[in-house]
Amino acid sequence: MSVLREQRTTKRRTGPSGGRLLIRRLSLLLLVAVITYGLLRGTSDSHKAGFSQEQSEAQLPVDPPKVDRYRSLTDEVAPLGKELTARVAQDALTYSRGESVRSIARRLSRSGAKVAPGVIRDGYVPGSRSWAKVIYPQMSGYTGDTMGAMVVVRQTTENQAGERSNQTRVVDVRLQLENGTWQLSELASVGGTPTERPPGLPAISQRVLDDPAIDLPDSARWDIYRGEISGNLLKALAGAAKSNPIRVAVLKTGHPPTVWGTSNPSAHSEGLAADIWSVAGQPVVKQRQTGSAAFDTAGAFVSRGALQVGSPWTFTSDGFSTFTDDVHQDHIHVQQ
Repeated sequence: MSVLREQRTTKRRTGPSGGRLLIRRLSLLLLVAVITYGLLRGTSDSHKAGFSQEQSEAQLPVDPPKVDRYRSLTDEVAPLGKELTARVAQDALTYSRGESVRSIARRLSRSGAKVAPGVIRDGYVPGSRSWAKVIYPQMSGYTGDTMGAMVVVRQTTENQAGERSNQTRVVDVRLQLENGTWQLSELASVGGTPTERPPGLPAISQRVLDDPAIDLPDSARWDIYRGEISGNLLKALAGAAKSNPIRVAVLKTGHPPTVWGTSNPSAHSEGLAADIWSVAGQPVVKQRQTGSAAFDTAGAFVSRGALQVGSPWTFTSDGFSTFTDDVHQDHIHVQQ
């Protein structure tokens, strides 16, 4: 019974006076919440047009947008040249709302040769602003005093309503060495025109497009949508991805139409070749040791009958079916 009396006594102590104290505290918290909401609303009015919480990252691009520059990995061939190709690609797809393609071209021309405004149009969205982050600049050619890279770039465009969309483009940038310094010689492409995925694609096309182990830039996806890529090549990519995730730099769009320094048509221009810059989550350039995942992938292409494989290694002695050179230190080229 003493326990019951103690409970009743405690209850009376927290009766009317305790309730009033609780109400005061709740009122004070409500007032603070109202003031805080008003302050937050005042600071976020400019973002009412649709910036989700995910989009409001700490480094939200200002106008003109600013994005970190790409820095070359260790052991790259011509690392300073790669950094310039990355910068040109990034600048080609980074612009303020209202900036014209002519203005963008003039900016790019400061890196060397004159840039034709028409080249930029595929990556230009009128009335929007855009910023680009470089994923990887893969070599397309190298002679010692000339070089090219197919720069994989993630472009974000934002319209006047604040709505954003993303595309991954392959930008074809070419350089020449002048007085010991790399200079822009040509901006050849910013990755092609977007294409909608059509219904009724061949099964192998659907398989490659939907395989989470095959990372494709949108430029390459558009090639497949248009039916420009060999089914045998797609089968080879699907087979490779069974063992390790792969990241493709380029199929057709974004690759020079001829073999570097020659007039010979590239297999890429005919939809017969792919370049893989990453295997099992690591760049090929960082896996040049025998026995790496990239090494195994290149060897598997050979054993499965690929017409030609270029990589950091050679697996045959015929001088054609497998080969290595400065250009192919950072990727696996497979032709079917």
